[in-house]
Amino acid sequence: MFIAGIFSTNLVFAEIRPYFEGQMNYIDPDDVSTDTYSGDSSGLGGPSYTNTRIDFKHKSDTSPGFEFGLYNLFDNSNLRLGFSYTKSSINIDYETSSLSGAISKGMLLLPEGVGITREDYKAVGLNFEKNVKLYMLNAYYDFDFKNNFKPFIGVGLGLSDLDNTDDGKEFTYSGMIGARYYFNEQVYVGGKFTHFSIEGPKDKMGLNYRDIDLYTGTLSVGLEF
Repeated sequence: MFIAGIFSTNLVFAEIRPYFEGQMNYIDPDDVSTDTYSGDSSGLGGPSYTNTRIDFKHKSDTSPGFEFGLYNLFDNSNLRLGFSYTKSSINIDYETSSLSGAISKGMLLLPEGVGITREDYKAVGLNFEKNVKLYMLNAYYDFDFKNNFKPFIGVGLGLSDLDNTDDGKEFTYSGMIGARYYFNEQVYVGGKFTHFSIEGPKDKMGLNYRDIDLYTGTLSVGLEF
């Protein structure tokens, strides 16, 4: 009985199959706003705020990523888990972003308005340029549709590492839908749409951001082992 139990356990683990895929992501960030804030960050080298709120418009970005995962977990061939990594730049469209209230530093004053430049913000000690790294643990359910075509849905939990924020690590969750097309039993191409929601970070200069939403389209090429 003991030997049979070992054999049965090994058999289950032998059915677990890894996969790896390279990805190209088109990322479209939603508009992001800060909370209205009055205060002083001169002790951090920053400015003073008077009823300040900034509404950011963003440009889209294209960036690579990858995912490594496992099939046949929990003795179910339709479930898989994957760890994904994506790095992107959140590029601000300064021409259409707007400032409410005022920001000042020394003799410099930024009054409210639209189209305040990157250089104007940097002159009062603010840097809004951000690279974001997404570390996600994803759970998928693959539907049995056709032998070479498999649609899927998924959810993810993880962390986002953002530049120029207070702690840099923000809780992130996602939902996704997509499909894979198999050329054979191992090689496939895929596509998916993902909505990421990043918990609003705090800027190093005292500004609190509202939650950041990223809408991402992904094309992938993968290999199952």
